[in-house]
Amino acid sequence: MELGLGLSGPLHTKKYREIIQSMLRNGHSDEEISSHLHLECGLTKGFSKANIRKFSAQNGIGRERLQDSKLESEIAQAINETGPSYGRRMMTGYLSSKGIGASEGRVGSVLRHINRPYHADRHQRCTEVLSYSTECGTKYEWTTEEFFLTLFMQEKLAGYRNNTAREPYLQTSSTHNHIVERMWPDVNNRVNYPLKRALIHLVDQEELNMEDNLTRYCVSTLTCQVAQIGLDQMVQSWNAHRIQGKGIPDQLTLGGCPKKAPADCLPEAAGAAHTYLQEVGSSLTQVSMFGRNPFSTAENQTAAEHEFAQQYSDVSEFYNHTVNYEPTRFQNGIRDRIDIVRRHV
Repeated sequence: MELGLGLSGPLHTKKYREIIQSMLRNGHSDEEISSHLHLECGLTKGFSKANIRKFSAQNGIGRERLQDSKLESEIAQAINETGPSYGRRMMTGYLSSKGIGASEGRVGSVLRHINRPYHADRHQRCTEVLSYSTECGTKYEWTTEEFFLTLFMQEKLAGYRNNTAREPYLQTSSTHNHIVERMWPDVNNRVNYPLKRALIHLVDQEELNMEDNLTRYCVSTLTCQVAQIGLDQMVQSWNAHRIQGKGIPDQLTLGGCPKKAPADCLPEAAGAAHTYLQEVGSSLTQVSMFGRNPFSTAENQTAAEHEFAQQYSDVSEFYNHTVNYEPTRFQNGIRDRIDIVRRHV
């Protein structure tokens, strides 16, 4: 028998009230809220769809439903920013990360209407994946130097793992990849490949000499800056999207990790490699610079960056256009970046 929604009922506590309010305002359905309370909050009674609706009515909580025309406009703008490859879940997550609430069903309906590539890509949606942490451990691949360093750091952080009874890594054959590895094709398709195609076109037209250090520097710094925009979008969208049967990452992590490692225990890669050398006695292969900084002074570099920023105040436009098969602005930015830097070195 389900508990009622009186003062003693589970849904009347402050914690659950805040969760329900947040999910309603982000456009989640009563079914999605009920599922979240059951799967992630451990409630076994008092969380039915009918009780959710009754609780909302009693407490004056309502969902702000966007008009269809407004939702269509928001999704059209989102496609301009992310490209056409986001399915309904990732698009719902992206909208939610921007404070726009709508159910997956409505988002999917709009995508089918205004985004034709959605049909071709719907079976290649972003793979759901749980974040790695010191609690979860690491998948281990032999012959990969980076994982030797990762395992070294995992051992140093063993005292902070939530479960120390198991090994801090997974060793599997290449035919049994962890689901996190299957996210890389989505990163490539949505971020890396569109930028790569634009650069290859410039090389094929003999407009870029990738043997020239200054060109390498300009191409790598600008491309990495633009790619970071796409990666940030993917992370924000994934964190705000619903994983079927599990919940929403942003909601799952509200309480934080069971154990937290101090920041000074997590050095950057160079610092970790130095510690590895000191304690293990063997060194790792150093990553070579693709393009060395060509500026003789910091003032010259600042002047070049300022001139480029005046000409291109919003580099996110490079990404937005390129992922929508319009790479010309990004390619012009590469050309101008090279010319500007060459004048200031």
